This record gives sequence, structure tokens and C-alpha cells, in this order.
Amino acid sequence: MGREYQRHVNEPEVPKTEIIESPRADKDEKKCCGDGFKVIVAGCIIFASVIGIGLAVDIYSRRLRSLNHSYVAITDAKECTDTAKSVLKQGGNAVDATIAGIFCLVVVRPDQISLAGGGFLLVHRNGKTKTVDLQVTSPNSTLVAGKKLSKVGVPGLITSLWKVHKKYGRLSWSKLVSPAIKLASGGFKIFSSTVYHVNASFSDLPLNIRELFTVNGTLKKTGETIKLPQLAKTLKIIMQNDYTAWSSEFNDILEDLVSTVVSSNNAMSMEDLKLYEAIFRKAYPVKIRDHQVLCSAVPSSGVLLPSVLSILNELPNRNKTITYEFIIESLKVVFAKKHLLQDPAFDQTAQNITSKLLSPTFVKEQADIILRKLNQTSPDKGNAAKNTVKNAAKNTVTKTSSVKIAAIDRDGEAVSLVMSLGQPFGAKLMTKSGIIMNNLLNDEVLLDGERPVSSMAPTLIFQQKKDVTKSYAIVASADKPGLAAMAQVIMEMLENNIEAKKAVQTPRVYPDVESGNLLLEEKRFAKFGLDGITRHLKMRYPDHIAAHNIGAVNIAFKESASTNVIKDKRGFQ
Repeated sequence: MGREYQRHVNEPEVPKTEIIESPRADKDEKKCCGDGFKVIVAGCIIFASVIGIGLAVDIYSRRLRSLNHSYVAITDAKECTDTAKSVLKQGGNAVDATIAGIFCLVVVRPDQISLAGGGFLLVHRNGKTKTVDLQVTSPNSTLVAGKKLSKVGVPGLITSLWKVHKKYGRLSWSKLVSPAIKLASGGFKIFSSTVYHVNASFSDLPLNIRELFTVNGTLKKTGETIKLPQLAKTLKIIMQNDYTAWSSEFNDILEDLVSTVVSSNNAMSMEDLKLYEAIFRKAYPVKIRDHQVLCSAVPSSGVLLPSVLSILNELPNRNKTITYEFIIESLKVVFAKKHLLQDPAFDQTAQNITSKLLSPTFVKEQADIILRKLNQTSPDKGNAAKNTVKNAAKNTVTKTSSVKIAAIDRDGEAVSLVMSLGQPFGAKLMTKSGIIMNNLLNDEVLLDGERPVSSMAPTLIFQQKKDVTKSYAIVASADKPGLAAMAQVIMEMLENNIEAKKAVQTPRVYPDVESGNLLLEEKRFAKFGLDGITRHLKMRYPDHIAAHNIGAVNIAFKESASTNVIKDKRGFQ
């Protein structure tokens, strides 16, 4: 599965300079001649040594420059991308860079993620790919007479990252946490998304969260500096703790967390936190053309992605207009099955559903159904204006919170990660230790310890063809539009052989299965001169909405020794 990468060899050792003293002159002609020969020989040795040292240093520096440019990372904040790259430069691997990036994002994107968030990490090493399930769990005793008592999921991010680090990491734990401490205590510039979300939900935010972003009751502006001193103290305790045994300080942090959750009429206990375990699962593989696509396991929605791609791969090549119809219909078919996904530890049929979605029989059946459907129907021009009220512009990026990290190190180890609080500022609760609580349980009724299904789906792609090896770490926003966006980007890359940068810029569609509406990036279609496709899709799908943004997809990729990143400009920066 993927390519098995070899570890880099030790750096060449620079030879030591030997200092040779010049012989003294002598009046004796014979001795003088002998000494003259020695001087010549010594000069030659010195010259050769200097040349040798110069060549060795040049080779070494070239090797170092090559190594320094053979890794890549991208996150949702420049400060955190710089942190991840710094970790890689210090000799850390992709997992180290990702962990450092998470702690950094917890500080600078507090509306999007916290130490109480949940998510999924996909890691590829030595030809093997694993899903690390970091999703929250349902607390014990959440039902009384059938009534749900908690919207806050039990987090386990801190101890889980420690275990991931022990299993895969290379640098010390302190080196991964300390950059976040520096940012929290020293200050950082507030992001536009944070300002937007504080302003949008100001009346619902508790006083301790409001005070972080206001001065004398006035909301700080984008680019102004804020500090999180309490979170800095918490991170320092996290950095110093050995999670083979919890320190009393770390125990105090968790007790504070439980107290905050319970006082807000939600359920959680210390026992819930102690029972939490990160789960290492297999990744879902699917071969598209000559690429190996690896997706995260349930309870993420990773399985939906290869299912969509497999159906699209089964459909014949058509013009771009028809291709968009194929995309819409494939997404509708697969997304309609999302409600069947469950935490595999609590649903014995979960594996059967997964196998079905990836089975050649299901894929071919759905492709045939789509072809028959599109061949038998024609655009209904009479219905084109039937629902003009729905043609209001819609922005799809503010519904959920999420952060994304993609990293590939110099050894070929690749990581993609997506995490979320559920919605901006999660449950709108913050502990005294500066931890903002999630609301990832939504309105679901789950069994004790069960993990909610999520639309998060971090993905890795590998291709080995002749002497060229390509690796892609791809991440998208933690919602179904993000999942749809990722499917379209990957299809453009693999099916249509479009380079990653252009694939990310391509206009997108999203069929909302719940509402029956089709979201279209209408302005982006116009920008690319594809108005004809927009008109066709509006006739084909009367219930359409012009969307500003559909998902946000970031990519880190490595081709042989060269690396690059693509950051999707959709949504908040």
C-alpha cells in the first residue's frame, strides 16, 4: 500500500583540517634543497586539503539544502505552518510536525479548535497507513428516560497525542509543545475568522471567552494582538507531564474541565476521561488509475470518498458539462448512505456497510443507474425559474469549525489531519484553564462511549511510476461540502490529469441531500468562462443556490525531491 520509503543516510562528515608548520631555512645547500622539496610537498598537501575541504563542505551544504527542501507542511495559520516546518528542519518527522502544528492551532485559532476537540489523523510510514481515531466519545449515563443530557463529547486529545508521539515521534515532547506556549504567552495576531465568529455569537459567549477578545467591552479587530496567559500555563503543565502517570497539576486541569461541563447541564466524569483511548485503525485503500488513494476509517466519512471516486472512475469520459452531472449524481448516491455509518465498536453491521460502499458490484450498479438516469431525462427548461427564492447567495464555510494539517517529511512519511469543535467556539464553554469545550455530539443519541460519525476525511495519495514518486497529503473542511470538494479536487487530479494547483481552483458543486438543493459556485464558474455549464446545471437541477464557497481543500505534495503546498483561498484566511 503506497511506497515503502527508506530512511536517509547519515550526513557526510567534514574532514578535519591538519595544520602543518613550515620548515626553517638552512644555509646548507643540500639541506636547503631537501627542505625546499618538503615545502613544495607540504604546500601541495595544504592545497589539496583546502580543495578537499571545500568540496566536502560544498557537497555537505548541497545535501543539507536538498534535505531542507525535501519536506513540506501546511496548516490553517502561517504561525503554525512555520512551527511545523521548523520541527521538520530540526530533524523531526511528519508526525512531530503535525503534533506541534495542532498545539499551535489550539492557541491561534480558538474559534476553530481546542484541547477538547476531536478529529482524525492519517499517518503513512514504511508502506503502511493507519487512521488514528481522535474523535470524542459519548459520556456515560447521557440518557434519562430517553432524554439526551449532553452535547459535549468526552475529549482525549492530549493523552492521545502523547501516545501517537511515543509510537511515531522523533523529537522530544517539549520541543513540540513549547512553540505554542510562546505564542499563548507572548501574543499573536487575531484572525478574521475569530473576529467574525466572536461578533456573530457574542451574546451567546460566556464572559470568560468574551474577555479574551475585547478591550473595555470593544471587540478587537483583525490583526490586533491577543494573549492567552491561562492557556499558556495549561500548555506548560501538558509539556511537563508524563502521561504514563497523570501529575496532580494535570489532574486539576481535568477536574476543572469536568466541573465546567457538569455545571452547564451536560454530562461528564473523571472516569469518562480516564477511559478514553485513541484507536488505531486501518485506512481504506482504493486504486484510481495508477494512484493509490488512502482514506480514514469510520467513524470518519473517509469511506465515502473512495466510494464516490470509484463510481466516477467507472463512468465513461464525457464533456465537462456531463462530468459535473456525474459528480452531482455520484455524491448524491454516496452521501445518502452516510447515515448508515456508525462507530464500528457499537455496530456489528458497520463493516458490512463499509465493504458494500467499496465493493465493485455496488460501484458498477450505481454507475449504471446514473447513466440510465441521465440518458432518460433532459433539462427541464420550464422548471428553471421555479424556485427563484432559493437563488440567494449562501456561504457554506461558517457552519462548522475545523482545522487542517498536511505534512510530508524527508523520509516520505506523510500525515493528514482534520480536527473540529463541532461549530465555532464549540459548546461556548471555557474552563478556568483556558480550554474551550466541543459540541461534537450534536443532537445524536449515542450509547456510553460511542463515537459520533463525522464528515472529516483526511486523505493520502501515492503514485510510483518509473522513476517518479508522488505523495499527496490532502485535507478539507470538516463538513459534507468539504468532503464533496475533496472528491472533486482528487477527481480532477487523477481522472482528468490536472495539476493540483488548478484542481483546487476549479469551480465546485454540492448536492445537499437533506434539503434537495444544489449549491453552485456560480461566480467561480463565470470567472473560468464556464457560464454554459452553470446554465445547464440550473435547468437540470431547478432547486439551486449560488454559493460563495464550497469546502476548503489544502494539499501538501512531494514529487521526488521537490515539494510544494496548495492553500485553498476559499473561506476565511
